[in-house]
Amino acid sequence: MREIIKTALLLMLLSTLLACGKKNVKSDVSEPLQPQTSGPDSGQALEDNSPLGASVITPLVTGGCLSPCELSRSALDDPASVLQQRLIYFEFDRAAVAEKFMAVLQAHGRFLAGYPDINVRLDGHADERGSREYNIALAERRAQSVRKVLLLEGVNSRQLQVLSYGEEMPQAGAHNETAWQQNRRVELVYKTP
Repeated sequence: MREIIKTALLLMLLSTLLACGKKNVKSDVSEPLQPQTSGPDSGQALEDNSPLGASVITPLVTGGCLSPCELSRSALDDPASVLQQRLIYFEFDRAAVAEKFMAVLQAHGRFLAGYPDINVRLDGHADERGSREYNIALAERRAQSVRKVLLLEGVNSRQLQVLSYGEEMPQAGAHNETAWQQNRRVELVYKTP
């Protein structure tokens, strides 16, 4: 089943990239983005109130092209952009980034690599289970895992700040598995000049 999902994601990504080629836009996504001066800039992070079970595939498909052709500064405010997905969730007691979030982080990485004046704070969080000290360390490891993925995409380390909240700022206040799933996350908080 996992292989089928991976294959489907790859096919969707490939079809999206091919769609960019039809627009007479370079399809080489390894090339750095060229900053554009037009478009609204926002210094605030947009909240993602979608349920944890919501598919990360939807932003990838509705966001259109993931190559430089779509990732201008205005993508930060475009509700259809993949850059609107700013919450990365984690499994219980794990700090590794799940495969289903890699395409989202790669898009953020390509965007940030093209705009070295934009910074992101990576806020690490944990659920309430475990000691306060353990949860702060776990949330830090989660944020560092996201940081590593972004660095691999060419983001300058000076653009990234890691902050660990541990269990202190839950997204959901209930004391059950559904709430705990929502609280195990890293939030990408954009800071534009």
